[in-house]
Amino acid sequence: MHYLKLYSKDWDFHVEYPHLEYLLAEVDETGRIRRELGFTIDNLLVHKFPSNKFKHGRYGIFDLTPLETKNRKSVLAKEEFEKIWSETENDEIR
Repeated sequence: MHYLKLYSKDWDFHVEYPHLEYLLAEVDETGRIRRELGFTIDNLLVHKFPSNKFKHGRYGIFDLTPLETKNRKSVLAKEEFEKIWSETENDEIR
């Protein structure tokens, strides 16, 4: 798995999410995004996939579009991503 930080300015997330600054994404070896957490510039949670609360929470911002992971390095360890994910269990940062 790869744990990436994807910035809105590089991916045009602002079209659907004007306040989305970046995504933390868990990406498998095939490039498929398994989980996403989206944050504002102030680190407020505005997107979560999978989730029933947020827009695109059922299929994610990238939907089924795979990412090229060959030249990307994880910016988080799995444990760091899991910690942040668990802090959003109620669909909000504690």
